[in-house]
Amino acid sequence: MKRKIVSYVLVFLFVLISSIPSAAQNSYAASGSDRNGKVMNHRVDFENGDLIIGTFFTASTKAMSEKEPKRPIDRRIGLYASNNGTDFTYLGESGLSGRDSSLMYKDGTFYMLSTASEKELFAVHIQKSSDLMNWTNLNNARYEITNIEGKRPGKVYNWGPKWVEDGDKTYVIVSFESSQPRITHGLLPFPSYPIMDTYIIPVESWGTDDQSKEDLNRKNIAFGKPRKVNWGEGEGLSYKLYKGEKEQISRIGSYVFIHKDNKQKYGYSYILFTKVDPWGEIEVWGADDLMMEIPWKRILTALVYSGTGTEAPNEFIDAGSRKFKRLFEGNYPVQIGDTFYLYTDNYVYNSANLITDGGMYYTTFTDLTKGFGNPKPIQVANTNQRPSGIEDYVTRNGNVKNMTNPEAKKVIAAFSMHKANNNVTKLTKENVSAAGESEQNDERTAYPTVLLSILAGASMIMGFIYLKHRKYKKW
Repeated sequence: MKRKIVSYVLVFLFVLISSIPSAAQNSYAASGSDRNGKVMNHRVDFENGDLIIGTFFTASTKAMSEKEPKRPIDRRIGLYASNNGTDFTYLGESGLSGRDSSLMYKDGTFYMLSTASEKELFAVHIQKSSDLMNWTNLNNARYEITNIEGKRPGKVYNWGPKWVEDGDKTYVIVSFESSQPRITHGLLPFPSYPIMDTYIIPVESWGTDDQSKEDLNRKNIAFGKPRKVNWGEGEGLSYKLYKGEKEQISRIGSYVFIHKDNKQKYGYSYILFTKVDPWGEIEVWGADDLMMEIPWKRILTALVYSGTGTEAPNEFIDAGSRKFKRLFEGNYPVQIGDTFYLYTDNYVYNSANLITDGGMYYTTFTDLTKGFGNPKPIQVANTNQRPSGIEDYVTRNGNVKNMTNPEAKKVIAAFSMHKANNNVTKLTKENVSAAGESEQNDERTAYPTVLLSILAGASMIMGFIYLKHRKYKKW
């Protein structure tokens, strides 16, 4: 009887210890400090519930010089994860470089879009990977977009391209530099500012394996005819009055949020968030057809704070109008439970009237018609493992997406574990976080998985030895 009990105990211990490493791979812990010095302990669950993934590049909070207001930029794209949408953990580098990235998972492949420019060409840059570490099109990610009227001399900028998934259909929404004269009224510290046109471009084909073998760059994605977004004509639509003069409006960084269930509430199946340049306001528009020729309808002229009390006004909210002050862009809405989170980039900027530290921010809403919550910076743990060639950096504009596909979650968990094992002995001295925080401390849980695997193996060996010698009384 005693031998049976010992045997059962050994088997139980083996099964228990063997299962722990597998569970550990679906959970990931990191700690750090937020901008107020409060210690954060973020644990990412890759298997259960919401998994919010961010892909951000970074920029310094310090100007190049007193005469040059621009900030140095690090275009390397890092991956970040969160379960609650506000506390993110840096997972590791994607190996890609770019700005304003947009990540999508489709049929076993991740697709990354990013801002770029091409000489006299309308094009988007797309890179593909099955594991988030090995990417195709590293040397030439360009996909030319045809059927756009007019030619542009010199470089043609695409700005803030984003994937739009509508059932089994996929689109790219992107802003290309217009042929209109550039803005020169000097609201921003640049000699001139381009006017951008926004296009929605359908993906007609993702190609086949045979096509990719013939094409070294695997440029086998085919696009349909682009549709230019029609904003309408008139004051506030196509122009604003500035010092008594008509100034053309430029809209960039648009994102289409598909929420057909809320058509009865808002009157539209598709909700579009866009930034108005160079004023920096974020507008909200609606439509029932992504590819329609008639103008979209504006729902909100600018984000307006809906709360009361001590939170408003502040450095982000105007005391009189209660509008969000410039400068926000990016516009990624994500639904978590019954609440919508709108992620925006409070991009680094310095002028006599406005100084911002930059970084990714979020605001919440449950009803577009009732306004938004107070903008707050996302908090990021584990950033002292992020490589950087610039000083005092903050997270900048990029994709924020709720990954719901179980296979995608598994790949992200494997990516995180791979990066954790590679970095466990490579802690850097860079102590920064999402919105200018300092004094980060990091604890990554790579060690327990290895240790528990050893214990599991040892328990199996002990059980085998016991069963082989159980007939001897001295055991």
